[in-house]
Amino acid sequence: MGQKKTESNFLLFLLITYLQHQKRKSGSLEKVQLLKDAVLLCEKDILTLAHHHIHHYLKEDMQTKGKEIEASSDFIPLYDFQNNHFAYMVPLVEEGEIGYIVVGAIEDGYDCYEVFIKENIVKEIKSFMFYLSKSSNLSTQLVYLPSTSYVIQLINDQGIPQKYFDISYHLGLDDEITDDIHHYHAEIGLENLYKHIRKDDNKKRINNILDRHGNETSDHEIDEVMLSTERNSRSFVPIYNNNVYSYGGNQTWWKDEGKSIKSIRGCGPVAAANLTYYLSIITNPTQYGELYADETSNYHEFMKHMDVLYEYIAPRTYGAVSVSEFVANVEQYASDRGVSLHAVWREASFTVESTAEYIKEGLNLNSPIATLNLSIPKITGYPYQWHWMTITKYWNKNEDKWIVVSTWGQRRIINYNQHLDAITSFLSVGGGFMYFK
Repeated sequence: MGQKKTESNFLLFLLITYLQHQKRKSGSLEKVQLLKDAVLLCEKDILTLAHHHIHHYLKEDMQTKGKEIEASSDFIPLYDFQNNHFAYMVPLVEEGEIGYIVVGAIEDGYDCYEVFIKENIVKEIKSFMFYLSKSSNLSTQLVYLPSTSYVIQLINDQGIPQKYFDISYHLGLDDEITDDIHHYHAEIGLENLYKHIRKDDNKKRINNILDRHGNETSDHEIDEVMLSTERNSRSFVPIYNNNVYSYGGNQTWWKDEGKSIKSIRGCGPVAAANLTYYLSIITNPTQYGELYADETSNYHEFMKHMDVLYEYIAPRTYGAVSVSEFVANVEQYASDRGVSLHAVWREASFTVESTAEYIKEGLNLNSPIATLNLSIPKITGYPYQWHWMTITKYWNKNEDKWIVVSTWGQRRIINYNQHLDAITSFLSVGGGFMYFK
């Protein structure tokens, strides 16, 4: 579908200049409602919102269909970098813990942000927070950057943050990001990451869900489109590594004794590797078979595929940040392999309806959708906010809109309204969607 705003290869200093200019004139751009002034919902309302999505989306999704899921009240509060509480990580349980849903904690925020299904993940996060607190004699709290990024903040007795650990991909001491946090906070102010959350429309939506509670029916038609692998309950691009199948490629596989340049810039090449593999192996091997050179999807063979696509995509200092360049490079790769493959462009405004139709159009052709979000960069090497992902499913029922994405080798379920808002907000320099046929 193309890119939301003018395409350029924005370097960080240009982005900082842009945001500083926007900060000076933000009052004329949109009314900013700060999180510190928000009204918190009660625990009963949080559980109601969680169960709304359990009884709607989660009862239909391949990871959770047929399960008797409940939302636990053993929440983890989620904060911004200014200590403002605005969401909860709510454990999902069926006998034991099977994952979590992130539910908004304020009356005019998003009713939900994401779902992640992984056994005992909340317990593991709590254990790591406890370990950090005990070993440092500091208190801990969890900072959330919608939609899939998490940072543990260590705070002294005076309430002053001392250290930060990114846990977006895994839990470990090697992902301390304190220096990065201080750098970005000094340059642009991390409070800017959250200025698009509070909206009157969000308040209306939460009130509608709460008002319907107990009187909800399943009469609303489900608008659901997905890749064939989702429909058949198979993994998207199943890469077998360390006795585990991933859900697509993972740029952190390029790590070598810490963060490598490829792991920092490699989300675009991974998205390209995902979609070319899928078209070759799943969609139409006769037409697209030469897009993937090997016959197996083991880790070593797919890493070679990722390396080749990295050379074609050639990410610059802050990654592959142009939809048109991404398209040109994927098409060149296909041409060099003797395959006729072209991006499908659509001239349409970036509305919820038009972008959803484009996504469904691609998925109906069994073609994965690459999506780019150029919201302000996150402070780690593999950001959601400055990031390519691959969409494998779209779901809508009574305005509950979800997309399933492959990111970091994981299957993530993301609130589609929030994803599109992040692309189109004034804190973004663009983004878009693209599929090929």
